[in-house]
Amino acid sequence: MLSPEFPTLQIRTGARLHCGLFSNPQPGGKLHQGLGIMIDHPGVHLQAQTIADSGSDVSYQQEMETSSGQTCEIIRTRIQKTIQKCESNWPDIRLQLSIAVLSIIPPHIGLGSGTQLDLATATLWTKSAGIDCSPLKIAQVINRGKRSTIGTYGFMQGGILIDEGVVHEQDLGRCRFHRELPEDWRIVLVTPRKLFGYSGAEEIRAFDKLTSISPRDLSTLENYLQIIENRESDFHVLSETIRQYGNLIGDTFSQAQGGRYRDPICQQIYDIMLANGIRGIAQTSWGPTMFGLCENQKQADEISEILGESLSEIDLSITRPMNTGVTVEWVHPEHEKKKPIGRLG
Repeated sequence: MLSPEFPTLQIRTGARLHCGLFSNPQPGGKLHQGLGIMIDHPGVHLQAQTIADSGSDVSYQQEMETSSGQTCEIIRTRIQKTIQKCESNWPDIRLQLSIAVLSIIPPHIGLGSGTQLDLATATLWTKSAGIDCSPLKIAQVINRGKRSTIGTYGFMQGGILIDEGVVHEQDLGRCRFHRELPEDWRIVLVTPRKLFGYSGAEEIRAFDKLTSISPRDLSTLENYLQIIENRESDFHVLSETIRQYGNLIGDTFSQAQGGRYRDPICQQIYDIMLANGIRGIAQTSWGPTMFGLCENQKQADEISEILGESLSEIDLSITRPMNTGVTVEWVHPEHEKKKPIGRLG
């Protein structure tokens, strides 16, 4: 448990929407290109203090297990494994942390929970140890961002991002485009209950089922990315492009996931949003979460009400684009003051 008498290092992240990956299998072609957006919630919220005891400690709020969809022991184990990777990379550092988990992103619903939790944990460890280390170096240490770098660069910068892709699997990916999105925009998240996206070995098997994309479709996807690079702040253009990009990506993944979307209910969500004027619709990652881009809070409220009345087995939330990277700050509980140490990126 954290002591209220000592300064505490605190970190908050957003979550990641990913509209899908594609690869050009031709010689010299780019692998793992993609498009994503950072949103301000759900997010990871951790606090840490250095302690004198041997071994790091992880605590969490009582409601964490039910709200996160993951057992607390799984969360604890994941955090401890990330710390072990840091300790292996910096063996001369002797650091024991007490970490409090205040919130995490629900896992396996398409919001990039693992990357954000792992990067947040490793960032707390390196900052507490006084190590000057970039988030990209941290990602290498903890083996994140091997296929897509949207979550890593989103952790650093926020906003809308495009993965440049890599020529060889062992190459480090880079972000080729990053911009902020208008603050008035909203994003409606619609998550079917009792469904989960692929992860781990299941995800690897799903990728193995993918077939090559035709040259025509590759050209179309690249054209969509170029449109976004030039018109990212045009709500209607971006909405239409996200929808068309997501549909084409879904078709290329149909053999792996059994259709354009993770489940037939995802198609129902898509149809309801489209029929009610929402154009920027896509499944995020392996789903099952679908999202709809809205021009303002009013539009987000209206489509959320319609979805809630039309479908019963869904969870709804309205979130905002997150245009900044992760925040890390010192918290002094006795004075209720915060001493920012800056945003990463």
